Amino acid sequence: MSKSKGDFLMMEDTINELSTKATQFACVNAGDSINDANFFRATADTTILSLCNEENWIIETLGMDTVRTGTTDEYNFMDNVLTNKTNRSIKETASSFTAMQFRKGILVGWFEMLHTSNNYRIFCQSSGIPMHSIVVTKWAETLVIMICPVFPNRSENM
Repeated sequence: MSKSKGDFLMMEDTINELSTKATQFACVNAGDSINDANFFRATADTTILSLCNEENWIIETLGMDTVRTGTTDEYNFMDNVLTNKTNRSIKETASSFTAMQFRKGILVGWFEMLHTSNNYRIFCQSSGIPMHSIVVTKWAETLVIMICPVFPNRSENM
């Protein structure tokens, strides 16, 4: 942002325009290094919508009768992929947050987790194989825990 280019925002104006949660997420996503932060309104605008969509999807999916149940022995290839990527995201996000690299933690703990679950959803829809309840539950619990440092209230609600 630059005053000379006219896209400068005061913090109070940003919070009033975008909400505190969206501003907080966009600030975390703006950068971790000593370089100038890159605050994007688009990130702030889409954050709340994305959070609401994921929360609704989790509630709907875990409440559906069409989700497969069973043991971990019954996992197919994509169940294993989502489980492995979830486990990897846990380690990377924890490492990033421990090192105070919140942007990197959000990139892995939010954006990458959503991308992985979208691939899983597409596979399940196109193949006609229902999602596995254990896999979806682990993914959802992990996502909620990983966004807790950035969105503690939202995580608690979810």
